[in-house]
Amino acid sequence: MSHFLFWKQRYQKLYAENIDRLRNFFFYGCGDLAESELMAENVMWHMRHYGKFFSKREAQKFLFLEARLMAAQIQFEPGKPITFLRKYSFATEDFHFAGDHHVLKEKLETAFSVLPIRLRQIFLLHRIDKLSPAQIAHTMGLPLGQVEDSLVEALDRLNMALREAS
Repeated sequence: MSHFLFWKQRYQKLYAENIDRLRNFFFYGCGDLAESELMAENVMWHMRHYGKFFSKREAQKFLFLEARLMAAQIQFEPGKPITFLRKYSFATEDFHFAGDHHVLKEKLETAFSVLPIRLRQIFLLHRIDKLSPAQIAHTMGLPLGQVEDSLVEALDRLNMALREAS
């Protein structure tokens, strides 16, 4: 098997394993699905061109390092509304709220939109993608304790909005 075919097969496998995680990582940061897909494709393009001489493990590390660098270069506006909450509803049958549901929804959306970008990403990676704190720490390159503290802080801020609405 030639080196080119070997690399192409390995790249396709890395692409299939990581493109959804990369897209979600960027989507939870900026809130725009088209932009997040474009950024994920750019990261994969960088990996395809610069990661040819890496082992699979090193290529995956390079992939998420490149994603974190790209995310750090983007200027996120604080308080920018995220479209994810408008597109998907989180209806649960066991949730009972005595107050006005519109007020609750507004308070939670406001509290969520003003979360710092890192807290928002960690919270969504945990709740929507069902990643453990250890997996989030590995993906984002953060210490595990910082990820756990960020989850607690995000939940506290959202609980505060819930208490204000009731």
